Amino acid sequence: MRIPKKFKLFGQTYTVEIHDDHEDGADSQGVAMFNKNKIILQDHKSLRRPESKTEQVYLHEVIHIIFNELHCPKETYNEQMVDQLASCLHQIITTSEYK
Repeated sequence: MRIPKKFKLFGQTYTVEIHDDHEDGADSQGVAMFNKNKIILQDHKSLRRPESKTEQVYLHEVIHIIFNELHCPKETYNEQMVDQLASCLHQIITTSEYK
């Protein structure tokens, strides 16, 4: 799976940045900045973890943005649900087979 540099949702452009030294709170590996239309991720190499983990963190942050744009505050901040959805979506994307 490839992580984009930017994407659009509801006509708004969101940028995605990957940093070697990103830290935002307790063991955070990414952050969705709603007011800046930005996702910042910590590089998987600096954390010595598989690239698939960074992909899941990216999808996790995208799901936060989706719920925020849909004006669903309970879901936006439900970390467990967002994480489970991101894991499911990652598995679908990375295991899909095409003709």
